[in-house]
Amino acid sequence: MTKVVRLPKALRSLAEENSGNQLLVSDEPEVVDALKDRPDLAQLIAEAAERLRHGAPGAKLRLRAEPDPDYGGPPTLFLGVSFNLGESEDLAELRRFDESWWVHQVPRADGLLVVDLDDEL
Repeated sequence: MTKVVRLPKALRSLAEENSGNQLLVSDEPEVVDALKDRPDLAQLIAEAAERLRHGAPGAKLRLRAEPDPDYGGPPTLFLGVSFNLGESEDLAELRRFDESWWVHQVPRADGLLVVDLDDEL
């Protein structure tokens, strides 16, 4: 029997094709598994995605899970963003996001969510 995996509701609408693909999810089963024990992270990711896209409406976002091979702990979720403004402008936009909002949210992530530029988008 094939196991059906679904993103948490907070992220599902962002990732659906008819939403304009606001959020690309790589390796969806791994992401869903990582969020299974921490559903609060799904809400945090949705809030971060909203903030990032508000600052730059053309931003592309990708969510992926990265296993912890060294310590066998829970995977780290990476929310990658590309603002498509050019390297220095993308970095400046990410810095604005970090300073205005993300720095205050980091404790909610418990070290399990990283938001950074994604040059593969």
